[in-house]
Amino acid sequence: MTNTYCLHCIYGNVSSITRRNSSQHIALKVRFNISKLGSLNKIFEMSGGFTDLVKVSYQSILDFSLQYLENSAVCPSGSMEFKTCDVGYKMFLRGINWYCLKVNSCYNHSKTARISSFKVIYSSENMDQPTAKSLCINQKASISGLENMNETNYVKSSVYSEMVKNYTEYYGGWGIWIDGEKKYECRAENTTSLPGPCNGVNGFNFLDKTLQKKGGYDWDGRNPDGYRGYQNCIMMMISRSYKNGKFDDLICSDKQDFYKRGVLCGLLAK
Repeated sequence: MTNTYCLHCIYGNVSSITRRNSSQHIALKVRFNISKLGSLNKIFEMSGGFTDLVKVSYQSILDFSLQYLENSAVCPSGSMEFKTCDVGYKMFLRGINWYCLKVNSCYNHSKTARISSFKVIYSSENMDQPTAKSLCINQKASISGLENMNETNYVKSSVYSEMVKNYTEYYGGWGIWIDGEKKYECRAENTTSLPGPCNGVNGFNFLDKTLQKKGGYDWDGRNPDGYRGYQNCIMMMISRSYKNGKFDDLICSDKQDFYKRGVLCGLLAK
């Protein structure tokens, strides 16, 4: 690992640690009481005196000034080449793919903000889904989906913080366009909200080909309900209510329900 990137994943049981002469680093999170670290130090002393291998944090959450890569599976084995994202993108690991995500706004930018490790640009304009897709394409990216709740929670919390901090007048909330368009055979009302081949995300086509589980689509209530057969696109709702971070299907040309302030764009890391 370099000092720029950090990979978070599951190693399983660790019985020994060996220090090597390398510019790369590794940190292991210990899952038991800190008082037991004393015995760990003895183990390290016996195996080479590397007491500095164990660093204790008394915070429940470690706040690193690093780019944080999420992965819910085990760590990759063997040699691994780190990819990079363009400035303003947030990197995630999806299976074997390093993927970069970014939230963008309409063309006439009136405000730029830096949140965590990706850039969020907002404006006073409202955009429909075709406009949102074009914005991603103009940045050599594509409208993107959300693979897991780690990605969803990151987008939700970051955009919510910016909304509350700088745009308190928009009390109704913001909408973020997310990848997904209803399959033709699934466009009848309530088709995607009922059990069957069109249920949930199964009723949509996706441009984001790195999506596998599509586990980040946290639907609101009985959505997607395909109201009147016209709601064929997907929006993440950012609000002060219980709907915050929830997903809804709506008309692709819609500009009225929530302020469509952004779109999630993504591309493969380089």
